Amino acid sequence: MPIATGVLSGTFNNFEGHWNVDDFGVSLRGNFSPSVGRWESAAVTLEYNNVQDFVGTFVVDTAGPPSYIGPIDASITLVNQGGKRIKITGPLQVPLPQRTAITGQGAWAIMTS
Repeated sequence: MPIATGVLSGTFNNFEGHWNVDDFGVSLRGNFSPSVGRWESAAVTLEYNNVQDFVGTFVVDTAGPPSYIGPIDASITLVNQGGKRIKITGPLQVPLPQRTAITGQGAWAIMTS
């Protein structure tokens, strides 16, 4: 699977990420529960199959290992209705008090230059 490095951050129930994928700016905005607080990763890895996968809404995959934030890293697996999966992993800038398993959804957008 191709990979890209970017940034991902969250405030309570909302999160936002940005990556450069094949010369396109790719962003993800979404929400999850439960609330996690403020967190950030400046070196998060995005694993994907194809740049065309970054379209529409994805949900946190609950069929596999749990997605989580904290205490020292984040691991989120997203899946769309067609079964395409995208994985996001990376260290947190500042540790959180505990690991929190999350559910939720996010929407992808591709910006062209």
